[in-house]
Amino acid sequence: MPHSKSDTLPEALLRNLPHIRGIYFGDQDSQDHHHHPSSAPSDLKSLLLQCRNLTTLQLNNLSDEMMTLLEYNLNTIQRIVYHSNSFKVLRQKPLWDILDSMPRLRHLELKHVNIGAKNSSQGEAFVKICERLEAMHLIICTLGDWPSFEQGQPGRFPKMKQLEFMFVNEPYTQLQMIRQCPVLEDLTCRSDSSFPTQDFIHYLCLTRSTSCLKRLNLQGCAIFDADSAAIIAQLPASCNQLTFDNSDFGALFITALAEAPLRRDLSLTLIHGIPSHLAHGLLSRCPNLQYLLPFCEVIATDLLTAPWVASRLVKLELTLLSVTHLPPEFGHSGIYEQLSRLVSLQELCLHEKEISDRLGYGRLGLDFSLESGMGVLASLTQLRRLDLRALQVLRMDQAEALWMTTHWPALTSLDVGWLNRNIRLHDKMLEFLGQRRPELDISSIY
Repeated sequence: MPHSKSDTLPEALLRNLPHIRGIYFGDQDSQDHHHHPSSAPSDLKSLLLQCRNLTTLQLNNLSDEMMTLLEYNLNTIQRIVYHSNSFKVLRQKPLWDILDSMPRLRHLELKHVNIGAKNSSQGEAFVKICERLEAMHLIICTLGDWPSFEQGQPGRFPKMKQLEFMFVNEPYTQLQMIRQCPVLEDLTCRSDSSFPTQDFIHYLCLTRSTSCLKRLNLQGCAIFDADSAAIIAQLPASCNQLTFDNSDFGALFITALAEAPLRRDLSLTLIHGIPSHLAHGLLSRCPNLQYLLPFCEVIATDLLTAPWVASRLVKLELTLLSVTHLPPEFGHSGIYEQLSRLVSLQELCLHEKEISDRLGYGRLGLDFSLESGMGVLASLTQLRRLDLRALQVLRMDQAEALWMTTHWPALTSLDVGWLNRNIRLHDKMLEFLGQRRPELDISSIY
Protein backbone atom coordinates (compact mmCIF):
# COMPACT_ATOMS: atom_id res chain seq x y z
CA MET A 1 0.00 0.00 0.00
CA PRO A 2 1.48 3.40 -0.95
CA HIS A 3 2.20 5.89 1.82
CA SER A 4 2.18 9.65 1.68
CA LYS A 5 5.06 11.65 3.09
CA SER A 6 3.00 12.29 6.21
CA ASP A 7 2.15 8.62 6.53
CA THR A 8 5.53 6.90 6.80
CA LEU A 9 5.94 3.25 7.68
CA PRO A 10 6.92 3.93 11.33
CA GLU A 11 3.88 6.18 11.78
CA ALA A 12 1.59 3.53 10.29
CA LEU A 13 3.07 0.93 12.60
CA LEU A 14 2.74 3.21 15.58
CA ARG A 15 -0.99 3.62 15.01
CA ASN A 16 -1.46 -0.14 14.77
CA LEU A 17 0.85 -1.38 17.51
CA PRO A 18 -2.05 -2.49 19.77
CA HIS A 19 -3.39 -4.65 16.93
CA ILE A 20 -0.16 -6.39 15.87
CA ARG A 21 -0.30 -10.07 16.85
CA GLY A 22 2.48 -11.61 14.72
CA ILE A 23 5.95 -10.64 13.53
CA TYR A 24 7.93 -12.75 11.08
CA PHE A 25 11.65 -12.49 10.34
CA GLY A 26 12.92 -14.60 7.41
CA ASP A 27 15.87 -16.99 7.39
CA GLN A 28 19.26 -15.35 7.87
CA ASP A 29 20.48 -16.41 4.45
CA SER A 30 17.47 -14.79 2.79
CA GLN A 31 18.13 -12.12 0.20
CA ASP A 32 15.32 -10.07 1.74
CA HIS A 33 17.60 -8.33 4.24
CA HIS A 34 15.09 -5.68 5.19
CA HIS A 35 13.34 -8.31 7.35
CA HIS A 36 16.36 -8.63 9.64
CA PRO A 37 16.16 -6.54 12.79
CA SER A 38 19.89 -5.89 12.67
CA SER A 39 19.50 -4.13 9.33
CA ALA A 40 16.20 -2.39 10.12
CA PRO A 41 16.18 1.38 10.70
CA SER A 42 16.63 2.28 14.35
CA ASP A 43 13.17 3.89 14.54
CA LEU A 44 11.59 0.70 13.16
CA LYS A 45 13.45 -1.40 15.72
CA SER A 46 12.21 0.84 18.50
CA LEU A 47 8.66 0.49 17.22
CA LEU A 48 8.91 -3.31 17.11
CA LEU A 49 10.04 -3.30 20.72
CA GLN A 50 6.81 -1.53 21.61
CA CYS A 51 4.71 -4.50 20.46
CA ARG A 52 3.39 -5.92 23.72
CA ASN A 53 0.48 -8.15 22.54
CA LEU A 54 2.20 -10.63 20.20
CA THR A 55 0.82 -14.15 19.96
CA THR A 56 3.18 -15.36 17.18
CA LEU A 57 6.86 -14.63 16.62
CA GLN A 58 9.15 -16.12 13.98
CA LEU A 59 12.79 -15.21 14.53
CA ASN A 60 16.15 -16.14 13.07
CA ASN A 61 18.60 -15.04 15.75
CA LEU A 62 18.87 -14.35 19.46
CA SER A 63 20.05 -10.76 19.24
CA ASP A 64 19.50 -8.34 22.10
CA GLU A 65 16.51 -6.89 20.24
CA MET A 66 14.94 -10.32 19.80
CA MET A 67 15.50 -11.29 23.43
CA THR A 68 13.93 -8.04 24.56
CA LEU A 69 10.98 -8.54 22.22
CA LEU A 70 10.45 -12.01 23.69
CA GLU A 71 10.65 -10.71 27.25
CA TYR A 72 8.08 -7.99 26.51
CA ASN A 73 5.58 -10.60 25.29
CA LEU A 74 6.06 -13.39 27.82
CA ASN A 75 2.41 -13.49 28.84
CA THR A 76 0.85 -13.39 25.35
CA ILE A 77 3.06 -15.50 23.07
CA GLN A 78 1.38 -18.73 21.93
CA ARG A 79 3.58 -19.72 18.98
CA ILE A 80 7.36 -19.47 18.54
CA VAL A 81 9.27 -20.38 15.36
CA TYR A 82 13.06 -20.17 15.76
CA HIS A 83 15.12 -21.04 12.68
CA SER A 84 18.76 -20.65 13.53
CA ASN A 85 21.06 -20.32 10.53
CA SER A 86 23.43 -22.99 11.86
CA PHE A 87 24.41 -24.90 14.97
CA LYS A 88 27.17 -22.31 15.51
CA VAL A 89 24.65 -20.09 17.28
CA LEU A 90 25.57 -21.01 20.85
CA ARG A 91 23.52 -18.51 22.79
CA GLN A 92 20.67 -20.88 23.53
CA LYS A 93 20.39 -21.03 27.31
CA PRO A 94 18.57 -17.67 27.47
CA LEU A 95 16.14 -19.08 24.88
CA TRP A 96 15.20 -22.01 27.13
CA ASP A 97 14.81 -19.70 30.13
CA ILE A 98 12.46 -17.40 28.22
CA LEU A 99 10.43 -20.22 26.66
CA ASP A 100 10.01 -21.73 30.11
CA SER A 101 8.58 -18.39 31.27
CA MET A 102 5.78 -18.28 28.67
CA PRO A 103 2.61 -19.64 30.28
CA ARG A 104 0.56 -19.54 27.05
CA LEU A 105 3.13 -21.13 24.72
CA ARG A 106 1.43 -23.95 22.84
CA HIS A 107 3.27 -24.27 19.51
CA LEU A 108 7.07 -24.50 19.15
CA GLU A 109 9.14 -24.96 15.99
CA LEU A 110 12.95 -25.19 16.17
CA LYS A 111 15.56 -25.54 13.45
CA HIS A 112 19.32 -26.09 13.94
CA VAL A 113 19.06 -26.25 17.71
CA ASN A 114 21.09 -28.49 20.01
CA ILE A 115 18.61 -29.68 22.62
CA GLY A 116 20.89 -32.01 24.53
CA ALA A 117 20.32 -35.04 26.73
CA LYS A 118 17.35 -35.27 29.10
CA ASN A 119 19.53 -35.03 32.19
CA SER A 120 21.32 -31.89 30.94
CA SER A 121 20.12 -28.43 31.92
CA GLN A 122 18.90 -27.76 28.39
CA GLY A 123 17.22 -31.16 28.17
CA GLU A 124 15.44 -30.68 31.50
CA ALA A 125 14.20 -27.26 30.44
CA PHE A 126 13.06 -28.70 27.12
CA VAL A 127 11.05 -31.47 28.82
CA LYS A 128 9.41 -28.94 31.11
CA ILE A 129 8.43 -26.76 28.13
CA CYS A 130 7.01 -29.78 26.27
CA GLU A 131 4.65 -30.51 29.16
CA ARG A 132 2.39 -27.64 28.10
CA LEU A 133 2.86 -27.73 24.32
CA GLU A 134 0.14 -28.83 21.90
CA ALA A 135 2.37 -28.89 18.81
CA MET A 136 6.12 -29.18 18.27
CA HIS A 137 8.25 -29.30 15.12
CA LEU A 138 11.96 -30.14 15.29
CA ILE A 139 13.92 -29.61 12.06
CA ILE A 140 17.58 -30.71 11.76
CA CYS A 141 17.98 -30.60 15.54
CA THR A 142 20.23 -32.68 17.77
CA LEU A 143 18.84 -34.68 20.66
CA GLY A 144 21.01 -36.29 23.28
CA ASP A 145 20.63 -39.87 24.44
CA TRP A 146 17.54 -39.96 26.62
CA PRO A 147 17.15 -42.86 29.06
CA SER A 148 13.66 -44.26 29.45
CA PHE A 149 11.20 -42.35 31.57
CA GLU A 150 10.38 -43.97 34.88
CA GLN A 151 8.51 -47.28 34.62
CA GLY A 152 4.76 -46.81 34.74
CA GLN A 153 4.97 -43.02 34.62
CA PRO A 154 2.01 -41.46 32.75
CA GLY A 155 2.60 -39.41 29.64
CA ARG A 156 4.76 -36.41 30.46
CA PHE A 157 3.38 -34.45 27.51
CA PRO A 158 -0.39 -34.69 28.10
CA LYS A 159 -1.40 -31.88 25.70
CA MET A 160 0.81 -32.74 22.72
CA LYS A 161 -1.38 -33.38 19.67
CA GLN A 162 1.10 -32.69 16.85
CA LEU A 163 4.71 -33.85 16.76
CA GLU A 164 7.16 -33.56 13.84
CA PHE A 165 10.75 -34.79 13.62
CA MET A 166 12.48 -33.77 10.39
CA PHE A 167 16.02 -35.12 10.02
CA VAL A 168 16.56 -35.25 13.76
CA ASN A 169 19.25 -37.54 15.18
CA GLU A 170 18.75 -40.17 17.89
CA PRO A 171 15.66 -42.03 16.63
CA TYR A 172 15.33 -43.88 19.94
CA THR A 173 15.06 -40.58 21.75
CA GLN A 174 12.28 -39.67 19.33
CA LEU A 175 10.44 -42.86 20.30
CA GLN A 176 10.87 -41.98 23.98
CA MET A 177 9.27 -38.62 23.31
CA ILE A 178 6.44 -40.12 21.25
CA ARG A 179 5.56 -42.48 24.09
CA GLN A 180 4.99 -39.50 26.37
CA CYS A 181 2.14 -38.12 24.19
CA PRO A 182 -1.09 -39.96 25.10
CA VAL A 183 -3.35 -37.72 22.98
CA LEU A 184 -1.09 -37.46 19.91
CA GLU A 185 -3.11 -36.99 16.71
CA ASP A 186 -0.53 -35.99 14.09
CA LEU A 187 2.92 -37.63 13.91
CA THR A 188 5.63 -36.99 11.31
CA CYS A 189 9.00 -38.75 11.35
CA ARG A 190 10.99 -37.77 8.26
CA SER A 191 14.16 -39.78 8.47
CA ASP A 192 16.34 -42.24 6.57
CA SER A 193 17.51 -45.83 6.86
CA SER A 194 18.39 -45.30 10.54
CA PHE A 195 14.70 -45.19 11.48
CA PRO A 196 14.02 -48.10 13.92
CA THR A 197 11.01 -49.60 12.18
CA GLN A 198 10.62 -52.64 14.43
CA ASP A 199 10.76 -50.56 17.59
CA PHE A 200 8.22 -48.16 16.14
CA ILE A 201 5.88 -51.11 15.48
CA HIS A 202 6.46 -52.24 19.07
CA TYR A 203 5.54 -48.75 20.29
CA LEU A 204 2.29 -48.90 18.33
CA CYS A 205 1.46 -52.27 19.89
CA LEU A 206 1.98 -50.86 23.39
CA THR A 207 -0.14 -47.77 22.87
CA ARG A 208 -2.91 -49.01 20.58
CA SER A 209 -5.62 -48.93 23.28
CA THR A 210 -5.08 -45.26 24.07
CA SER A 211 -3.84 -43.83 20.78
CA CYS A 212 -5.77 -40.95 19.18
CA LEU A 213 -3.58 -40.87 16.09
CA LYS A 214 -5.26 -39.44 12.97
CA ARG A 215 -2.28 -38.68 10.70
CA LEU A 216 0.98 -40.59 10.27
CA ASN A 217 3.81 -39.42 8.00
CA LEU A 218 6.89 -41.66 7.71
CA GLN A 219 8.34 -39.99 4.61
CA GLY A 220 11.95 -40.93 4.01
CA CYS A 221 11.95 -43.85 6.45
CA ALA A 222 13.10 -47.22 5.12
CA ILE A 223 9.86 -49.17 5.36
CA PHE A 224 9.05 -52.14 3.16
CA ASP A 225 6.00 -54.25 2.41
CA ALA A 226 5.91 -56.40 5.56
CA ASP A 227 6.81 -53.44 7.79
CA SER A 228 4.07 -51.28 6.29
CA ALA A 229 1.51 -54.03 6.84
CA ALA A 230 2.57 -54.46 10.46
CA ILE A 231 2.32 -50.71 11.10
CA ILE A 232 -1.12 -50.42 9.49
CA ALA A 233 -2.39 -53.41 11.48
CA GLN A 234 -1.55 -51.62 14.74
CA LEU A 235 -2.93 -48.20 13.87
CA PRO A 236 -6.23 -47.17 15.44
CA ALA A 237 -9.29 -46.79 13.22
CA SER A 238 -9.07 -43.03 13.73
CA CYS A 239 -5.85 -42.85 11.69
CA ASN A 240 -7.00 -42.09 8.14
CA GLN A 241 -4.14 -40.03 6.67
CA LEU A 242 -1.01 -42.01 5.81
CA THR A 243 2.16 -40.87 4.04
CA PHE A 244 5.04 -43.18 3.06
CA ASP A 245 8.03 -43.00 0.74
CA ASN A 246 8.20 -46.42 -0.81
CA SER A 247 6.20 -47.36 -3.87
CA ASP A 248 7.59 -50.91 -3.65
CA PHE A 249 4.78 -51.98 -1.34
CA GLY A 250 2.81 -54.96 -2.53
CA ALA A 251 0.19 -57.52 -1.56
CA LEU A 252 0.80 -57.30 2.20
CA PHE A 253 0.34 -53.52 2.22
CA ILE A 254 -2.86 -53.73 0.15
CA THR A 255 -4.29 -56.53 2.31
CA ALA A 256 -3.50 -54.63 5.52
CA LEU A 257 -5.35 -51.55 4.28
CA ALA A 258 -8.28 -53.61 3.02
CA GLU A 259 -8.66 -55.66 6.20
CA ALA A 260 -7.76 -53.08 8.85
CA PRO A 261 -10.51 -51.57 11.04
CA LEU A 262 -12.84 -49.39 8.99
CA ARG A 263 -11.22 -46.06 8.14
CA ARG A 264 -13.63 -43.64 6.55
CA ASP A 265 -12.22 -41.20 4.03
CA LEU A 266 -8.73 -42.72 3.90
CA SER A 267 -6.05 -40.46 2.41
CA LEU A 268 -2.94 -42.29 1.21
CA THR A 269 0.17 -40.54 -0.12
CA LEU A 270 3.16 -42.41 -1.56
CA ILE A 271 5.67 -39.69 -2.32
CA HIS A 272 7.20 -41.24 -5.43
CA GLY A 273 3.93 -42.14 -7.10
CA ILE A 274 1.84 -45.30 -7.16
CA PRO A 275 2.76 -48.02 -9.69
CA SER A 276 0.23 -50.17 -11.53
CA HIS A 277 0.07 -53.24 -9.30
CA LEU A 278 -0.38 -51.09 -6.24
CA ALA A 279 -2.82 -48.57 -7.72
CA HIS A 280 -5.09 -51.23 -9.21
CA GLY A 281 -4.91 -53.30 -6.03
CA LEU A 282 -5.90 -50.37 -3.83
CA LEU A 283 -8.69 -49.17 -6.13
CA SER A 284 -10.14 -52.69 -6.35
CA ARG A 285 -9.90 -53.60 -2.63
CA CYS A 286 -10.19 -50.42 -0.53
CA PRO A 287 -13.70 -48.91 -0.71
CA ASN A 288 -12.91 -46.14 1.79
CA LEU A 289 -10.10 -44.49 -0.18
CA GLN A 290 -10.79 -40.79 -0.52
CA TYR A 291 -7.40 -39.55 -1.76
CA LEU A 292 -4.69 -41.52 -3.55
CA LEU A 293 -1.77 -39.14 -4.01
CA PRO A 294 0.15 -37.79 -5.82
CA PHE A 295 -0.47 -39.82 -9.02
CA CYS A 296 -1.15 -43.38 -10.19
CA GLU A 297 -0.04 -45.46 -13.13
CA VAL A 298 -2.10 -48.43 -14.31
CA ILE A 299 -1.23 -50.82 -17.11
CA ALA A 300 -4.41 -50.99 -19.14
CA THR A 301 -4.53 -54.80 -19.15
CA ASP A 302 -4.51 -54.80 -15.32
CA LEU A 303 -7.98 -53.28 -15.51
CA LEU A 304 -9.28 -56.67 -16.70
CA THR A 305 -8.52 -58.45 -13.44
CA ALA A 306 -10.96 -56.94 -10.88
CA PRO A 307 -13.58 -54.17 -10.64
CA TRP A 308 -12.72 -50.98 -8.78
CA VAL A 309 -14.57 -50.40 -5.51
CA ALA A 310 -13.16 -47.02 -4.38
CA SER A 311 -16.54 -45.33 -4.51
CA ARG A 312 -15.48 -42.62 -2.03
CA LEU A 313 -12.44 -41.46 -4.03
CA VAL A 314 -12.55 -37.69 -4.55
CA LYS A 315 -9.45 -37.00 -6.67
CA LEU A 316 -7.51 -39.15 -9.14
CA GLU A 317 -4.57 -38.40 -11.41
CA LEU A 318 -4.13 -41.48 -13.55
CA THR A 319 -1.69 -42.45 -16.29
CA LEU A 320 -2.93 -45.31 -18.45
CA LEU A 321 -0.09 -47.43 -19.80
CA SER A 322 -0.33 -49.30 -23.11
CA VAL A 323 -3.98 -48.73 -23.89
CA THR A 324 -3.25 -50.19 -27.33
CA HIS A 325 -2.58 -53.58 -25.70
CA LEU A 326 -6.21 -53.99 -24.67
CA PRO A 327 -8.03 -56.82 -26.48
CA PRO A 328 -10.64 -55.58 -28.98
CA GLU A 329 -13.55 -57.09 -27.04
CA PHE A 330 -12.58 -55.06 -23.97
CA GLY A 331 -11.83 -51.84 -25.78
CA HIS A 332 -12.08 -48.43 -24.21
CA SER A 333 -15.46 -49.20 -22.69
CA GLY A 334 -13.70 -51.24 -20.00
CA ILE A 335 -11.66 -48.19 -18.96
CA TYR A 336 -14.80 -46.07 -18.78
CA GLU A 337 -16.53 -48.81 -16.77
CA GLN A 338 -13.79 -48.76 -14.14
CA LEU A 339 -13.84 -44.97 -13.91
CA SER A 340 -17.64 -44.96 -13.67
CA ARG A 341 -17.43 -46.89 -10.39
CA LEU A 342 -15.63 -43.97 -8.72
CA VAL A 343 -18.91 -42.17 -8.16
CA SER A 344 -17.57 -39.57 -5.69
CA LEU A 345 -14.89 -38.21 -8.05
CA GLN A 346 -14.64 -34.43 -8.09
CA GLU A 347 -11.30 -34.12 -9.92
CA LEU A 348 -10.08 -36.42 -12.69
CA CYS A 349 -6.83 -36.00 -14.63
CA LEU A 350 -5.95 -38.56 -17.31
CA HIS A 351 -2.68 -39.27 -19.13
CA GLU A 352 -1.66 -41.92 -21.64
CA LYS A 353 1.70 -43.52 -22.24
CA GLU A 354 2.75 -46.37 -24.50
CA ILE A 355 5.40 -48.72 -23.16
CA SER A 356 6.26 -49.98 -26.64
CA ASP A 357 7.44 -47.34 -29.11
CA ARG A 358 6.70 -49.83 -31.90
CA LEU A 359 2.97 -49.29 -31.37
CA GLY A 360 3.23 -45.54 -31.55
CA TYR A 361 2.23 -43.07 -28.85
CA GLY A 362 -1.49 -42.37 -28.70
CA ARG A 363 -2.52 -44.91 -31.35
CA LEU A 364 -6.06 -46.04 -30.55
CA GLY A 365 -5.88 -43.99 -27.34
CA LEU A 366 -8.85 -42.75 -25.37
CA ASP A 367 -10.94 -40.44 -27.53
CA PHE A 368 -13.70 -39.62 -24.98
CA SER A 369 -16.47 -40.18 -27.48
CA LEU A 370 -19.95 -41.57 -26.88
CA GLU A 371 -19.23 -44.13 -29.59
CA SER A 372 -16.30 -45.56 -27.57
CA GLY A 373 -18.41 -45.85 -24.41
CA MET A 374 -17.96 -42.66 -22.35
CA GLY A 375 -21.71 -42.60 -21.72
CA VAL A 376 -21.27 -44.81 -18.63
CA LEU A 377 -19.44 -41.88 -16.96
CA ALA A 378 -22.87 -40.32 -16.33
CA SER A 379 -22.44 -41.77 -12.81
CA LEU A 380 -19.81 -39.10 -12.06
CA THR A 381 -22.40 -36.51 -11.09
CA GLN A 382 -20.04 -34.78 -8.61
CA LEU A 383 -17.25 -34.20 -11.15
CA ARG A 384 -16.03 -30.60 -10.94
CA ARG A 385 -12.71 -30.63 -12.78
CA LEU A 386 -11.71 -32.72 -15.80
CA ASP A 387 -8.17 -32.54 -17.20
CA LEU A 388 -7.67 -34.25 -20.58
CA ARG A 389 -4.75 -32.16 -21.83
CA ALA A 390 -2.48 -35.20 -22.12
CA LEU A 391 -4.87 -37.21 -24.30
CA GLN A 392 -3.83 -36.90 -27.92
CA VAL A 393 -6.78 -38.25 -29.91
CA LEU A 394 -9.93 -36.74 -28.44
CA ARG A 395 -12.83 -37.11 -30.84
CA MET A 396 -15.55 -34.99 -29.33
CA ASP A 397 -18.36 -33.35 -31.25
CA GLN A 398 -21.50 -31.43 -30.34
CA ALA A 399 -23.14 -34.64 -29.09
CA GLU A 400 -20.37 -35.13 -26.50
CA ALA A 401 -20.53 -31.44 -25.51
CA LEU A 402 -24.29 -31.67 -24.98
CA TRP A 403 -23.84 -34.90 -23.02
CA MET A 404 -21.19 -33.36 -20.69
CA THR A 405 -23.28 -30.29 -19.89
CA THR A 406 -26.30 -32.50 -19.20
CA HIS A 407 -24.79 -35.30 -17.12
CA TRP A 408 -22.03 -33.43 -15.24
CA PRO A 409 -23.94 -30.55 -13.61
CA ALA A 410 -21.13 -29.80 -11.14
CA LEU A 411 -18.43 -29.41 -13.83
CA THR A 412 -16.76 -25.99 -13.51
CA SER A 413 -13.31 -26.61 -15.07
CA LEU A 414 -12.32 -28.36 -18.30
CA ASP A 415 -8.67 -28.55 -19.43
CA VAL A 416 -8.05 -29.93 -22.90
CA GLY A 417 -5.58 -29.88 -25.76
CA TRP A 418 -7.73 -30.59 -28.83
CA LEU A 419 -11.40 -31.41 -28.31
CA ASN A 420 -11.25 -32.64 -31.88
CA ARG A 421 -8.35 -32.96 -34.31
CA ASN A 422 -10.45 -31.03 -36.79
CA ILE A 423 -9.67 -27.39 -35.94
CA ARG A 424 -13.06 -26.19 -37.17
CA LEU A 425 -14.89 -28.68 -34.95
CA HIS A 426 -12.60 -27.88 -32.04
CA ASP A 427 -13.45 -24.16 -32.26
CA LYS A 428 -17.13 -24.96 -32.74
CA MET A 429 -17.08 -27.12 -29.61
CA LEU A 430 -15.47 -24.38 -27.52
CA GLU A 431 -18.11 -21.92 -28.68
CA PHE A 432 -20.95 -24.36 -27.99
CA LEU A 433 -19.73 -25.17 -24.49
CA GLY A 434 -19.27 -21.49 -23.70
CA GLN A 435 -22.82 -20.70 -24.77
CA ARG A 436 -24.43 -23.64 -22.98
CA ARG A 437 -22.42 -23.32 -19.75
CA PRO A 438 -21.08 -19.73 -19.43
CA GLU A 439 -19.76 -20.50 -15.94
CA LEU A 440 -17.56 -23.35 -17.24
CA ASP A 441 -13.86 -22.43 -17.19
CA ILE A 442 -12.38 -23.99 -20.33
CA SER A 443 -8.62 -24.06 -20.86
CA SER A 444 -7.31 -25.15 -24.25
CA ILE A 445 -3.59 -25.19 -24.95
CA TYR A 446 -4.16 -24.72 -28.68
